[in-house]
Amino acid sequence: MSYDFLNRDFRSFKINEIESDHRLKLRIYEAKDFFHCNKADSFCVITANYMSKSGKSIVRPNCNVSTPLIRRMNNAFVGNLVKKGSYTSTIIDKNTLEMLANQEEKNEKKIQFETKIQPCNSNPFWGEYFEIILNPNFYSVKIELFLKNALVNVPVGEMYLYKYDLEQYHLGEAINAWKPLNSKNASIKKEVNDIGHSHIFEVINDWKTHDCIVCENIIWDEGITCSQCHITCHIRCSRNLCNCEACGSLRIEYRYIDFPILPLRYYDALQDLIIDEKMNVVNLISKSCDSKDEAAREIVTILNEGNLALPFLSYQCKLEIANTKIPETLFRGSSFCTKGVDYYMKLICKNYLENTVGVVIKKIIKQHKECEIDPRKLHNESGEYIDDRNNVPKVPKENIENLKEFAKAVFDSIIEYAEHFPMELRELFNNIQEYSCEKFPDSRDINYTSITAFVFLRLFSPAIINPQFYGIIDENLKAREVRTLTLISKFVQQTANLVPYKKTKEGYMSVLNDLIDEYIPLIKGYITSITRIKRKSVIKPKKIAFTLFKKKTNGKIEEKDKLPIDIGSRFSSLHRIINKNLENIKKEVDKNNSNEEIEAYNELKDIIENLNDKAGLSLYE
Repeated sequence: MSYDFLNRDFRSFKINEIESDHRLKLRIYEAKDFFHCNKADSFCVITANYMSKSGKSIVRPNCNVSTPLIRRMNNAFVGNLVKKGSYTSTIIDKNTLEMLANQEEKNEKKIQFETKIQPCNSNPFWGEYFEIILNPNFYSVKIELFLKNALVNVPVGEMYLYKYDLEQYHLGEAINAWKPLNSKNASIKKEVNDIGHSHIFEVINDWKTHDCIVCENIIWDEGITCSQCHITCHIRCSRNLCNCEACGSLRIEYRYIDFPILPLRYYDALQDLIIDEKMNVVNLISKSCDSKDEAAREIVTILNEGNLALPFLSYQCKLEIANTKIPETLFRGSSFCTKGVDYYMKLICKNYLENTVGVVIKKIIKQHKECEIDPRKLHNESGEYIDDRNNVPKVPKENIENLKEFAKAVFDSIIEYAEHFPMELRELFNNIQEYSCEKFPDSRDINYTSITAFVFLRLFSPAIINPQFYGIIDENLKAREVRTLTLISKFVQQTANLVPYKKTKEGYMSVLNDLIDEYIPLIKGYITSITRIKRKSVIKPKKIAFTLFKKKTNGKIEEKDKLPIDIGSRFSSLHRIINKNLENIKKEVDKNNSNEEIEAYNELKDIIENLNDKAGLSLYE
């Protein structure tokens, strides 16, 4: 059976088998209070560890940070993953991990994940996403913090996420926490031990399999654990550890998912409910789910495969417009509707972004021009901030001109490429424009601001400020380029609001007001251009089932030739989300007391109970 999620089609899905959606979504935010030196940069390495087939040892990749085997995905658009809805920095597929799990302990193969390198800083920030596709014999994930200089990479500390701790969150609950780092690095022990305190050890007395953080072998006897930082080790190895909480800590967010993927025919009834023209079930999900972004992503992905994403999102936008009281707040919140449209734009706009802002961003990065216009952030010749409260430094005219040059180039590229705007979004935005004008007929610019709220504030501005995530560039940016792109993104957002800067808030940006006045008419023309369509599709969603299977003449089920996404995983995720939130959905139904919603909920509950029965689950499990 193929487990390759990077290159998988429907033919690899065995109709009568239950698979597993088993993965860890991890985001590494930042580190603090760790041993560092002023000349060393910092980065993290993430390693997945597995229990051997015999259960007597743990299969670990050898840590060699100079030559890691990495499958990079620095954006949301690489390969088929865009169809999966992955928002990750790095992803490792099951084939690769399966190869690791079948190796002997002394094999030299190396499987690692690695963050970008951050400049020397006592509080480095990465903010990077990782998604690890796991096998059943998964044991733990290790995260190590390293210092990097010209000579050697110095391990500062490490932490573990163990399967036996993650299993209580197997439905994908988001956990955000600071995790303490520990180290057995003798070279830094003297430097850090006066920072922390002694470990408070207790004898391990449970049924779980534990490994020693020092020798990395399974603990069969004489095992102890610290009640503060929860590390485990042999008694004989404990003397090699640095003090508790002496090595700093990492802030991470993670979601652990372990949920069955049923054969596709079992999802037929759920599919019909999701695409029902009344939209009762989808509306209940949108109001009740604790993870609206994930729910919106899965529903849009599924509907997009049946060419139903456009009418579905049009309908959701119509509902949101109807429930908005004043035009100034339209599409400004983080709702199910805005998350769905946001993901849909990312799904289909890769080439469009590369050919518009992508071309200009690459030129900006190469030129290295100084564009700082905030007096408080100007640097002297030594690279230090000019901090003089009594004499505020004057912004060089050259900086202003450089920023204006780049800002004009960005807008010109967007406007010139209007005719290539994706057709799917043209019709969606045309619908949004029509609904908005009907709701707010007295709002002068609502036909423009209802569209700029999406295309500029949720597509262009994020792509400008984070081009790595959108696949525009691969390299790490220097601080000057990051700041330049941030200023350009601010300018794009303000211009898209169709109003100049005021002197009170971010007053230093008001030097660009003349440019904003120049481009407001051009933006209006651009919006008019990208919302112009020749004819409309049917907007109201139809009850059209996906052709997941086709019947042979002898009555046997035959697989469809090809599906471009892993449709089974998408339905599994939706099953998991609904199962976890069914109680919340029931509360929403009771609150509204609508006969249609009650009928839809009862049908949904029956379907979920049937799916749970097939998968061997219970409600809310």
